[in-house]
Amino acid sequence: MKLESTLRPNSGLLFAAPMLDMVLLLLVFFVLSSNFVVKSGVPVDLPVSSSILPPANGSHVITVLPGASPRLFFNEREIAFADLEAALDEATPEHRHVVIMADRTAAFGVVMKISELVTSRGFELAYATMQYR
Repeated sequence: MKLESTLRPNSGLLFAAPMLDMVLLLLVFFVLSSNFVVKSGVPVDLPVSSSILPPANGSHVITVLPGASPRLFFNEREIAFADLEAALDEATPEHRHVVIMADRTAAFGVVMKISELVTSRGFELAYATMQYR
């Protein structure tokens, strides 16, 4: 006995579903991966560099604003330079990475003092810059 189907084969929709899945996965990947950039809530005019900052998820951010008496922000909270050492000691121990976002017109000596303090506390250090366009 020979069994036959009365339905016509319609394989067009069958091949479109995996293609649609791949397109949606790529879209989600590119949309989510664009948000993994370290940003500060304080506007800073960063210096320009040809190097690229690697992803630093969960890192602490120290922002340096220029002026006669430079303003410091530790994780978007304004802080005095004298209190920075205590803030680093109280920082989350599992996140041992610090990114310094210094304005291009900030005093170099201030940035180096902060860098020395950060490295003396055992943190890994990176400087945030803008990439050449």
